[in-house]
Amino acid sequence: MFKTIRIAVLLLALFAAADGCRRNPGYLDPPAPLTELAVLRGVDQTYIQVIDNAKVISGMSMHASGGNEVKVTGGTHRLRVYTMAKGMQRAAMQHEFTFDFKAGHRYQLSPAEDSVSALAVRDLTAGVTVNVN
Repeated sequence: MFKTIRIAVLLLALFAAADGCRRNPGYLDPPAPLTELAVLRGVDQTYIQVIDNAKVISGMSMHASGGNEVKVTGGTHRLRVYTMAKGMQRAAMQHEFTFDFKAGHRYQLSPAEDSVSALAVRDLTAGVTVNVN
């Protein structure tokens, strides 16, 4: 009888865990034409990890040579961005900020400079750079 109860509890826990994973798969690029989206690309070991409280799966697997790319709808979004350390030149940094992204624009996110803790958000379409944090 106890074995049956344990199996039932285990199955219930497994179904609950599977249901939770299905409900929150992480950040998904919006299903819209590129003209309605802003494209964000992390470069120079910069990873976009969270957008509007949703984890970005591609921002969780980091390697020394890159970054990741995501798309967001035009408008204001809250981001968490992680920049890896670069030898003795740059410490690892985490940046949390809110930014108004323009639909149809491409953005590049990277350290402003190796010796500065700011993150540069470059609007490649408009040719404008804003340092955050």
